[in-house]
Amino acid sequence: MKWVKSFLLAFSMYSRIPMPQVDYKEGDGQYSFCFFPAVGVVIGVLEFLWFGFCKNGMSQLATVFIATAIPLVVTGGFHVDGFLDVTDALSSYRDVDEKKRILRDPHIGAFAVIGLATAGLVFTGFLAELQTAEEVCFFAGCFALARIFSGLAAFYLPKFDENDNLAQTVAMQDLRVVPAVLWLELLAWMCGFGMLNLQTMAAEMAASAFLFCFYRWKMLREFGGTVGDTAGWYVVVQEVVYLLVLVLFP
Repeated sequence: MKWVKSFLLAFSMYSRIPMPQVDYKEGDGQYSFCFFPAVGVVIGVLEFLWFGFCKNGMSQLATVFIATAIPLVVTGGFHVDGFLDVTDALSSYRDVDEKKRILRDPHIGAFAVIGLATAGLVFTGFLAELQTAEEVCFFAGCFALARIFSGLAAFYLPKFDENDNLAQTVAMQDLRVVPAVLWLELLAWMCGFGMLNLQTMAAEMAASAFLFCFYRWKMLREFGGTVGDTAGWYVVVQEVVYLLVLVLFP
């Protein structure tokens, strides 16, 4: 029953997909991070189906703009909120304490809007370059990959605020089972997409390793650690970079 409740909790937290209302007790969500990548699977399936539907004559403009909107609709912009906050803080070029204050500020500034607009235009532009079913399949799979690495980062990277939602969520997880499941999910992703195209899978994994190291270095340098907002920033950056790699290094 704890696995079922963990599944429901994960989708309730990280998506806007309606879930049955259940009573949660302490420990019921200790496997919820195992199902975080499943939200990416749902997004990926919808993306793949959408691109398949658009072969029937939908314009390219409608195809790429709606494909860009699908993750936002499924997640409710959950990760974009963190991307905006972190972009504002990083763009301030202030000291660490001031960056943390800006990060916690619920308002968004001009640099956050500019950053999101830039990321959205880059993402939509590269979407228009997808040509084959194989490329679309890799694109769809990258949403789960981003969440696998985000989950691993949540466990292995230091937090600068133990009262933050991310730190509290990690604290309630089974610290032996959940990381092991995430590693198994990563292995399954590599095996499945490696059979589809080994070279492209290797390129995406190289990008993943680089982004993980960059994320660790950047967040420790700028904030002294990670929190929920930085995790959202990380997911968005991964999704953009994975698409870029897919188009530039097919």
